[in-house]
Amino acid sequence: MAIERSEHDSGPNDSGGDDYDIVIVGGGVSGPSAGIYTARAGMDTCILDRGPSSLARCAYLANYPGFPGGIDVPTFRALCRAHAEAAGCRYISDMVVSVRREDTGDDDQDRIVEDGANGEDDENEDGGRTSGNFLVETADGRAIETPRVMIATKDDTTYLEALNDEAMFVTESYGGETARYFDSEYVDDDGRTRVPGLYVTGPLSGCLDQAITSAGHGATVGFSVITDWLVDRGYPRALARGYWDWLSKAKTRSDDWTEHTRAFVERSVPEDASDERIERLVAELRAHTDALFIPEAEVTRRTRRGHRRLLEHIDDAVIEAYLDDRADDE
Repeated sequence: MAIERSEHDSGPNDSGGDDYDIVIVGGGVSGPSAGIYTARAGMDTCILDRGPSSLARCAYLANYPGFPGGIDVPTFRALCRAHAEAAGCRYISDMVVSVRREDTGDDDQDRIVEDGANGEDDENEDGGRTSGNFLVETADGRAIETPRVMIATKDDTTYLEALNDEAMFVTESYGGETARYFDSEYVDDDGRTRVPGLYVTGPLSGCLDQAITSAGHGATVGFSVITDWLVDRGYPRALARGYWDWLSKAKTRSDDWTEHTRAFVERSVPEDASDERIERLVAELRAHTDALFIPEAEVTRRTRRGHRRLLEHIDDAVIEAYLDDRADDE
């Protein structure tokens, strides 16, 4: 459960290979939001982004928290991408033309959950597979195999037709014309679907069509993916659901945190869990926790680095004009 990659690590797949834990289709708001969390968790994450974007059609973003004067859409999108790449995501400028399931011969892996979305009541509560086996094909001829796909687009979903699940779509008529649309009822509140390993985030899933709600939903679905990924790696679901990602000041850490970690693991594993398994989980959880507490000097360093990263996306002339105005005021 690596919480962050090294600043000198350019991200997954430096060799150029296409081998990812998850492929996210769409780079608007919800896609990068989810990718930031999955990449920080240690998942090799790819974002495919070259289709039409509803955000790109927005004139100006006036209501996203943190920007009291609003922010222009190109700068906001550039910030989203820079953040996702810094977390470890790999961006590929390519349009997805088809997502299909590969036939593995594994009935459990290739199943469709007929009685609801593939959520926390999955038949394999402790260690069962929550992923699938997908082939993502693109306009530029890429064929990417991945166990998980997240759909973060809004408009055209014809590339999902190859999944051959009629329950995914509804047919509606307007003005005498009939069209097929993705059915948001196909998705549960956490972004899971009837197909193990297939997730949907953003307005396509039924969330409010606003940038901030799309970002929040992307994070929610990102955590669903992380939970399922950890379950596939052998974590008890109760422990996998307890994954978290926020940085705290080292001085706030209590001395009994180590014992809390062990107690959490022991409550989460089955009664017949081996001592070896318990010790492995305790060690991984402690390493994860250690990475989440940082000293004051590191807080200061990150603050300065964060400010500089923001300045990289502001026009130099604007910065110079602001400094001149400050000098005049003084």
